[in-house]
Amino acid sequence: MKSYIDHIQLFIDYENIDFYKNLLQFLGWEIFMEKEDEVGFKSGKNGDLWIGAANKEGNNDYDKIGMNHLSMCVEHQKDVDAIVTYLEKQHIQTLFGTPKHRPEYAANKKETYYQIMFESPDKILFEVVYTGILLTLSTILVIVGPITYIVSIARGNSKPHRMTRFILFFVLALNFVSILAAHGNTGAELFAGISFLQAAIIFFMSFWHGMGGASRFDYTCLFIAIIGILGWKLTGNPVIGIWFSVLADFSAYLPAFVKTWKHPHTESPWYYILSGLAAVLSLIAYKLDVSSIFQIYIGISCLVMVGFIYHKKIII
Repeated sequence: MKSYIDHIQLFIDYENIDFYKNLLQFLGWEIFMEKEDEVGFKSGKNGDLWIGAANKEGNNDYDKIGMNHLSMCVEHQKDVDAIVTYLEKQHIQTLFGTPKHRPEYAANKKETYYQIMFESPDKILFEVVYTGILLTLSTILVIVGPITYIVSIARGNSKPHRMTRFILFFVLALNFVSILAAHGNTGAELFAGISFLQAAIIFFMSFWHGMGGASRFDYTCLFIAIIGILGWKLTGNPVIGIWFSVLADFSAYLPAFVKTWKHPHTESPWYYILSGLAAVLSLIAYKLDVSSIFQIYIGISCLVMVGFIYHKKIII
């Protein structure tokens, strides 16, 4: 025998019906039947949701015997953040420290479990959750990409530009602190934190396996990077700080751009392909906000580096 949920019925104070109609329609549910004291919703999946007027007065308590909460799954992680924004406009607070990831509830280690929980005006507990793998894939690529680069450096196949790696070591520290101060989304914070750690490792390896780093052009780029760092410090604005970190990071990569254009065999394409893909997946997983600026920039710069690595083969 197999079965599935046909419908769930909730009783409410019917003066609040507009809250449920607006919320469910925002979540993609459709009204397929509406009566004087009852509304039927369908989502296109198995199971309908009926919301009607309560026959008796009383207060709902989800901590007592009975239904604890109603959970709805969305297709994208950024949809959870969109619900947060929607609830803020309705002056509805999220509960239990959400939105947040709850890996203990994930079906397996490859998935995430990103949720928000909130109460309706009738004290009915709702959950909206995303259980996909975009963030997991992004995190894996952020880790694997630089590892391939570190291995390539150790084998002598890649030769990082010393000035680029010197500046990046400090710029990525600046970016990480700026995003934390701006209370950026989890994807932006995770991406920036891991990037900073890997930049530190590659910077120290460049002492023995790198090239360049002492030309007038290199010092000019260092000067621009310092302007970016000072700009962040002087403004005290975390969002402007992210923009300054982009400026500093771009100035850091200029020596590497020149080196790669002249000597494309000194860089590893896989490092930039994987890092760029990680940035794109992170952007897809979360809604775009000011803390996404750096991820967008990273994706573009990685694409440019891959183009420089292969430009001679393309021309030929």
